Amino acid sequence: EPFVDELRKYSLADMAYIYTFDERGSEFRPVMREYFGLVKERYPEVHTLTTSYIPPDLDLLRDLHVDWICPLTPAYQYDAAERCRAAGHEVWSYIALDPRYPYANWLCDHPLVEARVIWWQAFQQKMDGFLYWGLNIWNLPHNDRPIDPAQGPLLDWSITTGGECNW
Repeated sequence: EPFVDELRKYSLADMAYIYTFDERGSEFRPVMREYFGLVKERYPEVHTLTTSYIPPDLDLLRDLHVDWICPLTPAYQYDAAERCRAAGHEVWSYIALDPRYPYANWLCDHPLVEARVIWWQAFQQKMDGFLYWGLNIWNLPHNDRPIDPAQGPLLDWSITTGGECNW
């Protein structure tokens, strides 16, 4: 409540969003409907954003009280996104540990040109926003300390090995 009051004080509440339900399937839709419904009831001008696996279907977005959706880049559908935008929604996209080839990503073992291609892709597809997850893949072994800018870009821990998956 105090954060939204502060946003309202400076006329910024309509630029804010609540992001949750990361990469969740249809089994989470009932709780999403309830949670986002309560958010919209209490803070109608604050947007709701999710990376849940929701198709860009206007009726479903209204039913779930979702303002902005954010599919992984391979799931982004230009024509459906245009329909959503025309109805007042935003359609973002994102990358994380996926996608892999043939889709662009910023992974260290991908061709460097992808770091440039991805922005042209976002522009061409008229993405309203771009989310990047996983700067340091925090749950890997020995990845429990921040990057020290004074030490330069070299890390003393791996960003691609360990954890449940050995990528």
